[in-house]
Amino acid sequence: MTKIHFTKAFGFVTVLVLSSCSNLSTKLTTATISPSEITADGTSRLDVMSAPSQNYTSTSDASARPPTFTANTYSERILSGTFVHTFWNRVQFGLGLNSDFALLGSVQLQLLGEPNKEGFNSTLGVSSDFSSFSKSGDQKGTFGPGGYPWKASISQNTNSAQFAIGYRFNPNVLPFIGYSQSSHSIKSKIDQSVSTDNSDQGGSYEKNESAASKAAGLGIKLTSGNVHFTPIVQWTKFENSTISTEGVQAVFVFSIN
Repeated sequence: MTKIHFTKAFGFVTVLVLSSCSNLSTKLTTATISPSEITADGTSRLDVMSAPSQNYTSTSDASARPPTFTANTYSERILSGTFVHTFWNRVQFGLGLNSDFALLGSVQLQLLGEPNKEGFNSTLGVSSDFSSFSKSGDQKGTFGPGGYPWKASISQNTNSAQFAIGYRFNPNVLPFIGYSQSSHSIKSKIDQSVSTDNSDQGGSYEKNESAASKAAGLGIKLTSGNVHFTPIVQWTKFENSTISTEGVQAVFVFSIN
């Protein structure tokens, strides 16, 4: 009985591994609002954020001949780490990496108020991230025969803009509201070579897809010395050519400077 269960479990894991080998997917960081205050002039800070994203699948099997492109997505969380530095008490630059190995870049302007000063404050920011992955194999289908070489790649680029306004009551508490909008571009390419027995001539296949997301919500920046914690609750909407989904999601940011 134990042996049978082990065999079934091993077979299930094998299916998952083989499927993931020919699956072509990437993660899209959906629109996320930011606090209404940057860090003080000349100060550096590390932000660690847990935010919503969409796992986008371009095809479930890049080895199929011909492959079938899809635009399936599902929601999951993504982690990122960003190093930021402020100049002139007005401009904050950021550079980082997320858990899907996307490179992140951002610029944020202090429009109203000053960092760490009581009263109203407001920020306007833009950000971008990029990632690219590639795979290859020589099997036709998940359990098909060998001798069918193929290689595939998928890349994504997300560009975002954010606006926020808030009121700092004291050095420890800053509530704010904000809005963010993002555009997503996904490019997929599959090159299939002639099979070793010449039974299949292969081919090249490409798909370009675009998507969009937006978010509106509120948050509170809590500060104790050089440590900051910012929980955010936001309404998020994501849509592409085949899917539209929306709902309330949470964002958490831990910062230290």
